[in-house]
Amino acid sequence: MAILLGALACLIFGARSEARTDATAMGPAALTTDAAATHEMLEGPSGHREAWTTTPALLIETSVMDYASGDLSSGFVATSEQLSGAEVAQLTADLTTALGALTADTVKTFRTIVRETAPAGTIVKVLRKGQIVVGRYRGVQSKTGNVGFGGRMTRDGAITQAAVVLDATFDAQSNQRALLRTHELGHALGFNHVESRPSVMNPRVGSAITDFDRAAIRLAFPAPDSSTAR
Repeated sequence: MAILLGALACLIFGARSEARTDATAMGPAALTTDAAATHEMLEGPSGHREAWTTTPALLIETSVMDYASGDLSSGFVATSEQLSGAEVAQLTADLTTALGALTADTVKTFRTIVRETAPAGTIVKVLRKGQIVVGRYRGVQSKTGNVGFGGRMTRDGAITQAAVVLDATFDAQSNQRALLRTHELGHALGFNHVESRPSVMNPRVGSAITDFDRAAIRLAFPAPDSSTAR
């Protein structure tokens, strides 16, 4: 679902993950060709590729927030609960690893990595120009049935800002948290759901990056042409 925010900007929602593993029971959809699945992943409902034109910065909000609705543009209220230093370090490491994997190692690190701690009771804006804002949120799964969301703002196909919403309980306790983080970062980088086959972008958490994913990622992030280097 796209929500228009002016003539040239749109915020993409529906980028979510369910806390279920279903990598094999794909049914007749498993017969979908790689070309069709690649179209799903790279272009999605919009029919065109959306991508960053500059390397995004990463902002990790260390204050856990209350999840109210899917409207990322409104911001969320910070609670007194905080991610520990170890949790922030692991989240940073997982997202940095995922960034390399999701860009075929053409982008190995974020432009900058910043940690922010919002005072309890304040509203945290999670859409900020040039940044991917990542945080944990109370109540995502209980209110929506999903354990994560990814949203991105685009202008003429260029992503200008993005947010990753992680269910606080799932992200803190599940041994699949790294897959969730990778999947939602994929949305923030411009990838869409792949419903037809196992993929890290399948909306059901469980599949690590597959050979199909790697091939699609290389199309989205081709290696620099060494023949033009001087």
